[in-house]
Amino acid sequence: MARAVARCATDVFFMAWALERYRSAEGWDEQQLAAYLECTAEQLTRLALCRRPLASSERFVRDVQAIAAYTGANPFRLAELLRAVEALNAFAVDRPVAAPEQGLLAAARDRQEGEHTDSPPVPPAPAVESDQT
Repeated sequence: MARAVARCATDVFFMAWALERYRSAEGWDEQQLAAYLECTAEQLTRLALCRRPLASSERFVRDVQAIAAYTGANPFRLAELLRAVEALNAFAVDRPVAAPEQGLLAAARDRQEGEHTDSPPVPPAPAVESDQT
């Protein structure tokens, strides 16, 4: 079955593709992904071989519930994963989604003194004068 899952991971039609994309973006191994979805490794394999529902489909919720019932995965986390993968796919343009050590989400940070950015500084807002006399 491992060969079938590996082949499916390269085809967007299958859940294996979405699972691999999410796992990679988060920097997780398969055990961490299974723990996130609240299922066993065996159930994760079963999930990987399912057809991937599209978040834009009107049947999305029903499909996710059916897949979750069939595989034992948490339906809320499964839906969240699928929506995140679609967002990653929409923003990806031949570049990595996230460095493995960064995970899927990254927070903004303050610049260090002397650190430069590619964007010009934002000018201060003009002062508003009042007509009170």
